[in-house]
Formats: sequence, structure tokens, C-alpha cells
Amino acid sequence: MAFFSLGAVVTNEDTQLCAARDSGSAVGAGGGGGGAGSGGGADADAGTSTPATTVGAQDATLPPSSPDVIHRPTPTVVSAPCHAAHANVTPQVFLHALEACQSGDGEQLQQLLGDVELRRRWGTTWLWVAASEGHVGAVSGLLDAGVGVNKAPGLDFACGVPLDGYFSERPSDSARFTGGATVLYIACAHGRGAVVERLVQVDGLDVNQACTYDGATPLFVAGENGHVEVNQACTDDGATPLLVACENGHVGVVESLVPVDGLDVNQARTYDGATPLYVACQNGHVEVVKRLVEVDGLDINQACTSDGSTPLYVACCLGHVEVVERLVQVEGLDVNQACTDDGMTPLLVACEHGLVEVVERLVQVDGLDVNQACTDDGSTALWVACENGHVEVVERLVQVDGLDVNQARTDDGSTALWVACQNGHVEVVERLMEVGGLDVKQACTDDGATPLFIACQNGHVEVVERLVQVAGLDVNQARKHDGRTPLIVACEKDHVGVVELCAALCARDAWQPRAMVSVLQAAVGTHAWSSFHCMFTMNAAALCASTLLRDKVRTWPESFASVVHQELRWRRRRPLLAIARMLRIGRACVYSGSGTK
Repeated sequence: MAFFSLGAVVTNEDTQLCAARDSGSAVGAGGGGGGAGSGGGADADAGTSTPATTVGAQDATLPPSSPDVIHRPTPTVVSAPCHAAHANVTPQVFLHALEACQSGDGEQLQQLLGDVELRRRWGTTWLWVAASEGHVGAVSGLLDAGVGVNKAPGLDFACGVPLDGYFSERPSDSARFTGGATVLYIACAHGRGAVVERLVQVDGLDVNQACTYDGATPLFVAGENGHVEVNQACTDDGATPLLVACENGHVGVVESLVPVDGLDVNQARTYDGATPLYVACQNGHVEVVKRLVEVDGLDINQACTSDGSTPLYVACCLGHVEVVERLVQVEGLDVNQACTDDGMTPLLVACEHGLVEVVERLVQVDGLDVNQACTDDGSTALWVACENGHVEVVERLVQVDGLDVNQARTDDGSTALWVACQNGHVEVVERLMEVGGLDVKQACTDDGATPLFIACQNGHVEVVERLVQVAGLDVNQARKHDGRTPLIVACEKDHVGVVELCAALCARDAWQPRAMVSVLQAAVGTHAWSSFHCMFTMNAAALCASTLLRDKVRTWPESFASVVHQELRWRRRRPLLAIARMLRIGRACVYSGSGTK
């Protein structure tokens, strides 16, 4: 099979073909003609012309041995019937559109694109010409208007429009046009890099669609004609054709590009350092990833320059399980490689987003460091999973050998249990409580707040209920910088459910009045009436027996003081009332006995 190169002349008889088309006649294989003459033209106008097969012949002006001529089969041109609808569209209208495509006049072309019939019949031809001339704006406009990218425009050539003038200066393009060359093919043939980049972004583009007369593909003709710019990066962002193809999941394009000598499979975008593998992983194109990891010299760990995220990181971040599955099988993969901006690892980001399938795959990789923390705040994978309440992820992590369940953040000393209590994730708390070695009293290093303290502060009753069941828990463990206890902060926030639970503990454990008075004082200070009333009524006996309460009452607002005074009056009167009741009972008995007598 013979292929053409840049500057080669492919002989044809375009002028004869056009004349034959316009006259309704056919050109014979030897260049002679025969037909109905004007009668054929009349039939074409009436929409009843008979299709004729035309075969071109080699131009005799150049000898067969001329080095500028590459001999190849001259394509057969099939003249299609020109339907009656064409009678309403003059050749001048088509020529205006053709001129717009040649010059890249998007405004003029946009006016014509509004005509659905024009666009349907000749849109592919216009797209072909615009791509051939390298006008990416016109190409984008046509694509946005819905013009198909895989259809070869050969049949449009025979629909009664004057293209002979255009192709008389482009003999090689004439042969390509009538020989099944696609829009991508002609762009590659002329080295229109910007157009190629735009075309490969089209979903469904068939990058391997070859010419019908010689089987040459777009990539072949680009390489044959030495158009290296098709493989060069854009000047604005540094994206290469391979990167664009990987980004859009065009496996066929990738398959065609990776065997090319000199291809740099690791060449990254200039503005963020993303590689072809990175963008394929980012968009979940697993078939592209599978092909790339087979390429010799691929750097599986090459990270973006913007934040240091790796292909594995972005695949884990976005939950592309199949991509992760393929990446972790590659020899030399660093599963712990973290981002440079914050130290987030692939495992950390998967745990943060609750991607249990990704986590499940990662924890099976040899060498995984389950305790590796962020460099900015010291958060671990377990910490971020607990923070977001991902109980299934927590369930999987606590089964990993070597997990440090008490590892705290470096910035504030909060543990995984602490943050779960803070956010009220009771299921996570319950699962953590089952882990051997858990320190339920471990407080933050910045203020000394315990898990119980933060749960009380935020009013998470179920969490508090679960925590107070732990043997040896100090429910009065106060924050170190202000001495506030869990119960005090619950009263201040007026979390009545938590206060009721804690007040019951006070009554059960016979707390000292001094501790209870401090709690009441906190409730008074924040006007937490419900919490005050709950705490006081549940421990009234012990409080009223203490002189501490009477001293405090003098300084309290009337609404709080009146409750205490009423209770104190009742308690002072209660012995007298009891005596009076006993006397009434005694008199009743005497009267009853007298009546009997």
C-alpha cells in the first residue's frame, strides 16, 4: 500500500468530475466522457438524475517516474441525486459558507448555521474545509452546532455545488475529500494542532477511522507528513495531545499515540504539573489507565507540581475503585506518598470521604502506614473518619494491625474518640469503645477538654450516656484553663437531657453539695432555667441541708432564688406538718374508739 507525504501530488480529474457532474455526464477511466449532456443536467434539477460512477485517471502532465508523484488508487466518486430541496439553495449561498470556512469568518458562518437544512446537507463539508485550513474557531462553532465529526464528506461533493474552484488549488485534498478522509484526518494531514486538540475532545470521535481508498489513519498521516506540532503541547497550559486524549477517555487515541517514537508519556501540563496518567485517574478512565501503566518509562508516582497530589491520590479522592485497583498492582507504587501542601495521603483522603471500598483495597497493600498523619495538623486516617462519622471506614481501620487508636492531632491534641464525641457520632463512639487500649479520659492538649466534656458541651445525650458507663471515668474532670466540668458546661448551654443524666449520677453517687452548688451557680449565670430546675429538684435534699446554698441564694435573681426559698420553706414546715398530721391521725383514732364505746 502506498501512502502520500507532505508536498506530494496526487493526480486526479477534479475539474472533469465537476464538469461531468454539472452536465450530468460521466468521465470514463481513460479520461473520455459520455452522457446525456444537458439532458442529464435537467434531470438533476428535477431530482430524477441517475447516479453515475466516475473513475479518475492519472494526469499526463507528470511522467509516472516523477519523484513528486506518489501513485495510489484514485478514488471512485459516486454522484448522488440532487433532491428538489437543493433548488431553493443557490450555489452562491454554499460558496459564501465555503469562503467563511476558508477565512475563519465565524460571524458569517454562524448566520448560515441557523439554517437546519443547509447544516444537515453541507455541514460536514464546511467542517472539513475549516479543519483543513486550521480555523479552530470555525471548527468549534460547527461542532457546537451539532455537525458530526466522524462522517466523511464525500457524498456532499456530488450534490450540485461548485467545489472545483476550491480543489483546483488543492489536488491532494481533492483526492482525500473524495476518498473517505475524515475531519480529523485532514487536520492531521495539514498539521493543524489546535484543531486536532479540539477534535479529540469530542465524545465518540473515531480516531482510527481510515481513508476508504488506502487505509491511512489520522495519526499515520500526521507522522508521515512530519507534523510534529500535532504531538506538541499547547502554549497556554502545556497540554499535549496524549494528555487531552487521556483526560477525555479516548482509548483509541491513546492506543495510537503511545507507540510513537519519542513520545514522553510523563510530559505534564505546565500550569499544574498534571500528567496524562493523572488526568486519566482523575476522570476514572480505567481503560486508559490500564494502557498507560503498560508503557515503559511511566512514572507511576509523578505528582502535580501545584499540590503534590499523585495519580493514586486523585483516584482515591474521587472514589475510582477500579483505577485504584489497577494502580496498586504496579511495581514501585508509593502508597504512602502524600500531598506536599498538607501531607494528605491516599488513605487519608479516602477515609475523609467515607470511600470504604477504596479503603478496603488500600489497607491490603504491603507497606501501608495506617498511622501516617497530615503534616499541617497531624490528623490521621482514623481521626478524619471519626470526624465525619464514617462508621464502616472506622470498622475497617480498627482491624488493621498496628493502628494507634489514641494517636492525637499535633495542633490541639484531640483524639479520634474526642472528635467523634464532639460531632455526636454515637455509632463511631460505640465502635471505638470496643477497641482494646482506648483511653476514654485522654484530653486535648490545648485546653484539657475530655471526650465527655465536649459531648456535654454540645448536648449529645446518647454519647454522654455511652461514656458514663465506662468504669473509672471521672465525670468531674475539668478543663485545665478554666476549671469547668462537663456538668457545668452542660448547664451553661442548658442541655437539659445531659443535665438530667448527670444530675441522676449526682444523686446516685451522693455528690458533695459544694460541687452541686457550683453547677447551679453556672446555670444561674447563663440564665439556664431548665437546667437549674432539673439539677435542684433532683438533689434538693442534699442542697437544702447545706448552708452553702443559703449563702448563694442571696446573690441570685428572684426567679432562681424563689425556687430555693420555696423549697427551704417547705422543708422547714415539713416536720411541723408531719406532727400536725400525726395529731390528726391520733384524734381520729380517739374519736373512732369513743364511738365504738
